[in-house]
Amino acid sequence: MAGKKPRISVQDIAEILVQRIEKVEQSAERIEVATSKPVKVDLTEFKQLVSQVIQMQKKTTEENKQILSVLSDLKKKERTKLPNYVVIALIVLFCTFIGTSIYFGKKHQDYTEIKSQMKFYRNELLKKNKK
Repeated sequence: MAGKKPRISVQDIAEILVQRIEKVEQSAERIEVATSKPVKVDLTEFKQLVSQVIQMQKKTTEENKQILSVLSDLKKKERTKLPNYVVIALIVLFCTFIGTSIYFGKKHQDYTEIKSQMKFYRNELLKKNKK
């Protein structure tokens, strides 16, 4: 009978079952005790954390609004500001206009001076020719 398992008597089986039933009853008693007391969870720390997160979000939102308003103001200023190349072109045109005006003003002055000299000499010539 080398391969046979030893038989357990009914008495042994009953004792094992009684022990297991006792363990189950003990577990059931512990469960009843645990469920009879209401479970209290301390949420004060959680509430504090949530309120801190909300305050941080509000602060971040306000900072973002300020940044957006500054950017909006800069964008408005940028729209009214002429680009550098346009300013340079206007300065060059202004300087060219002033230079041309001075040049033609000087030429006109020379022209009127020469014209008055011509009139003077013509009149002098006419006077000499009449004599």
